[in-house]
Amino acid sequence: MNFSARRNGLFDLRTVEACVFDFFGTLADVDVDLPDMWEYLNTIGYRCPLSLQQVWESDAFDGMTTPTFDDSSSYQVWRRTNVAAMATLSGVPADSLDSVVSELLDRDTRWTVKSIHGASRVVDQLKALHLKVGLCTNWDYPLEKYLAQANLAGFDAVTVSAVVGARKPHIIPFNDVIKKLQVEPSKALFVGDRWSTDIVGSIRAGFHPVWIRNASIQPELAEIVTQFTSLSEFARWVAEQA
Repeated sequence: MNFSARRNGLFDLRTVEACVFDFFGTLADVDVDLPDMWEYLNTIGYRCPLSLQQVWESDAFDGMTTPTFDDSSSYQVWRRTNVAAMATLSGVPADSLDSVVSELLDRDTRWTVKSIHGASRVVDQLKALHLKVGLCTNWDYPLEKYLAQANLAGFDAVTVSAVVGARKPHIIPFNDVIKKLQVEPSKALFVGDRWSTDIVGSIRAGFHPVWIRNASIQPELAEIVTQFTSLSEFARWVAEQA
């Protein structure tokens, strides 16, 4: 990690060759939402606190390897097994389990996303500076329809956790996206909103971490992590480099 590229905590973009973004929370957010699985289970008469969903939801497996999307649908089987465990512990009886789990998984595909203000602009700005632009996300489904919903395009490489079989901050997704971009991690920014996955993982993988921290409290790593309060603030800084 080359700290000489920094001035007052910021990078000179002329020292890097690529910028990799997290997707949800960084470039995109919820557009049309539905009740979470735990909330839906409660509405149909079972007892499921949020803390129980947090044991079995995909985010609970951050940093771990997982099955992958493949012809045997192993990832979908893995998710279904996890959701079934949550439903069972919520009191769903065996004779209703299959139908309830199917409904939960179906509902999980109905919510939609929209781009965060400045997302498309900053991607275009970076490409205008002749930087490669990548995307690296923890995601349970094929990403194409969500990119279309958010009207985001133009990425030189896309890495999805369910495709590579590991969730950030595991190093596998970071290695996958940087290999696709054909640059060294030390020549790339990684921009994300989640400290535990995006920033921790990108530091370990050797990227220059950029934290879109929104309302989060700033940790004492300013000499390592470049920080912005919003994606719009990051986009304004990129525009100043043109």
